[in-house]
Amino acid sequence: MVDYKIYGDRELVQLMRGGDERVLVEIYDRYWEKMLAVAFNRLGNLEEAEECVQDVLCKLWKLRNDFSLAKHELANYLARAIRNQSFNILDRRHRERLKAEGYSPIEMVNLHTPERELIARELKRPSLFNFIIFK
Repeated sequence: MVDYKIYGDRELVQLMRGGDERVLVEIYDRYWEKMLAVAFNRLGNLEEAEECVQDVLCKLWKLRNDFSLAKHELANYLARAIRNQSFNILDRRHRERLKAEGYSPIEMVNLHTPERELIARELKRPSLFNFIIFK
């Protein structure tokens, strides 16, 4: 079994491009705590921070065929990706809050419509049927 701890980031990226899923596990083990700390500092919510990190790792895997580290280290790339994903989450949270603030409950429906009043009068009026059955 190959020990991925001996590989550098660039080598891991090359192996990942080949479709080796164990590389993603190594990246996860190597950078999970740092990515979670960055996400939590930005979001202030542990569940959202964990979701943010998972989203970044999923996107990294989806982009594995086109992904390369030409100028930056993997840690820098992941930190930027976490920052951007955090901004997306904060933006979504803000839009949801604005939507909730703009929501106003439906005003009470006018219960005294002519049709309802007619029905109420009919129900109150004694009928021959009610007289025979209930007397």
